[in-house]
Amino acid sequence: MIFLIFAYTISFGLLLGLSYFVIFSYSKSKKILENIDRKK
Repeated sequence: MIFLIFAYTISFGLLLGLSYFVIFSYSKSKKILENIDRKK
């Protein structure tokens, strides 16, 4: 039972970290694209 909770916590943490990384990289690339559009 303790192992199940431990595994669930790790998987949840990984999912949260992955989604945060995706959102961060998406916003970063969006800013870069906006900067390129302004230069034109």
